[in-house]
Amino acid sequence: MTTWQKITNTLYQDGIDGDKSSKKVQTLKSSFYPSWKINRYLLLSKAVYFIYSFAVGGLKPFLPIYFKQLGINAKHLGILMGCRPLAEAFSIMIFSMIADRLQCHKTILITALCMGGLLTFAFNFIPIPSFYCPPDNITSDIILNTTFTSEAFQASPMYTVENPYTLTNGSYNEGYYFRRYGSIIVDNPYFTYDHYDLQESFICILVIIIICEMIAAPSLTLVDTYTLYQLEDKKVEYGRQRCWAAIGIGAGELMSGLILVHSIMTIEICGKIYVMGHNYNIAFSLYLILMSIAAVIALRFQFSESDNPSSSQINRHGDDRNTTDNTDHDDEIYHEDSNGIETKKLIRHYYHQYKNRLQNINKDFSESELDDDSDDAVFSYSTDSNDEMGMLAKLKDKRSTSPNQYSNVWQLFTSLRYGSTLCISLCLGTAMGILTSFMYWHLQSLGGSTLLFGCIGVTIHIVEAISFFLAQNAIYYLTHVGVMGLCIFLTAVVCMSLAFLQILWLAVPLGILIGMITALFFASATSYFSQAAQKHSISSAQGIFQAVYCGIGCSIGSVVGGIVITYHGARNLFFVAGAFYTIIFMLFILLQLLIHLSERGTLTDIRKKKGTNDPPKSYFRRVKATRSRTY
Repeated sequence: MTTWQKITNTLYQDGIDGDKSSKKVQTLKSSFYPSWKINRYLLLSKAVYFIYSFAVGGLKPFLPIYFKQLGINAKHLGILMGCRPLAEAFSIMIFSMIADRLQCHKTILITALCMGGLLTFAFNFIPIPSFYCPPDNITSDIILNTTFTSEAFQASPMYTVENPYTLTNGSYNEGYYFRRYGSIIVDNPYFTYDHYDLQESFICILVIIIICEMIAAPSLTLVDTYTLYQLEDKKVEYGRQRCWAAIGIGAGELMSGLILVHSIMTIEICGKIYVMGHNYNIAFSLYLILMSIAAVIALRFQFSESDNPSSSQINRHGDDRNTTDNTDHDDEIYHEDSNGIETKKLIRHYYHQYKNRLQNINKDFSESELDDDSDDAVFSYSTDSNDEMGMLAKLKDKRSTSPNQYSNVWQLFTSLRYGSTLCISLCLGTAMGILTSFMYWHLQSLGGSTLLFGCIGVTIHIVEAISFFLAQNAIYYLTHVGVMGLCIFLTAVVCMSLAFLQILWLAVPLGILIGMITALFFASATSYFSQAAQKHSISSAQGIFQAVYCGIGCSIGSVVGGIVITYHGARNLFFVAGAFYTIIFMLFILLQLLIHLSERGTLTDIRKKKGTNDPPKSYFRRVKATRSRTY
């Protein structure tokens, strides 16, 4: 028995008053354990976030250039890049539900990391298509006296249609004649790719991308699940852990860029030496090594109490001290401190007091209402004490645990509050798809340079890391709903600014806003859904959210944005997008007001039944988040 357990047992055996003992225990605990400690379990998630994102940032941004180097044209490249989010969306939803159902999170995570690294490394073995070398001094025949239709030459780059003369042939009063251009500019006059080899390369790349994304997509979602499980009731601190992913992406992209600049690949074609581009062997090898390291670290993950052998047998205090903990779980509550050491706090009278209070609440709220609504309905009856918040959260987890996890997740996302938030996630996902796919396109059409693009990219990654770290403070002062509303407003501002942009370097401040939107919305939505979901359904909830936001939303944004740009131009695309997100922002405010009024009336009716005239507490009032930091 540790020193802290001896002190705790002594206090309760002496029969000290409950309130005084609780304060005395907290005082002694703060003296034995400093408030700033490194949680070794969260340190593992930070390491996996950084290493995984370093690998992704060092390779994925350069894959379109690599595919272009293999001879893939723009049309096929769009298909390859567009199928990735859809494959990720379905994979995340399926594997997250399987992980929750079978409780095999660690197995799926390690398999996803290893197979994702191996399948991505397989891109390195795709052969360069063979080349066709046309012979010199080609003699061609010209067919005269042939009737042509103008439609056949409207899209041809070799002919132009004019009508300045009247033909002398008696059978025609007037008509067209075709003039051949004196010279035609081609990409490379010496060689061309073989058409059949290009088709084989495209199909091979498409198959590898689909299989790779289907298997590797759940990796980051399961790491999020592990992080949220370790945070317990401090899920607002999720952004402080996820910021290491943004740091890893920026560092990996910078490192790979510096390496690829000095790696040149040459090839002999038609008897001449050509520079084909950069040698990506180093990038693929580095990706495989980093994914293997992340898989090794993930072996230490503990997704449930059964993964921790030290916590499987814990003695109870009092008369039943020699019995195991599986006899009665309702008389003890375990608390894992910031140092990762599990200590036992036996506070029977507090526990029964909260249990009776929760039973009274259940008389007024139906079981479905408590599952659909957030924790505010329960927390509104408690004080701002961190201990009570933790006790009620644990009691609710025990009360709402159900064998059928999927029906509860379905009830969560079909409720008005969380269903509307999921729709907002879809809208913000389309915005991210438009910005990531067509912002540089638009700036390049305005004359932007690669230096400008590099500055914008670095700015976005730096701001993402800072925003993830400060997301907890933003949620504390603005609440989850307020942060998401702010992100919608900033998205409308960014799109409108791009539509009327004249000075190109003003796009760098817009990169700051894009980084804030990406980090704050993802952190707030992740903690928002995870707090509402059951403890063993967090992975399913996160899988559905990320599939809608990162998968379906980004795909819709890319496809619709490409269609609008083709027919109406990039400026009109961003103008329409800005107007659309402005309308979404106003609808979001109206919807939150309606939810607030409906729940305010519900709480008023409940208080009347209880015979109290106290004014109902606002829906937007949140229990104060604990000020202790978890690093």
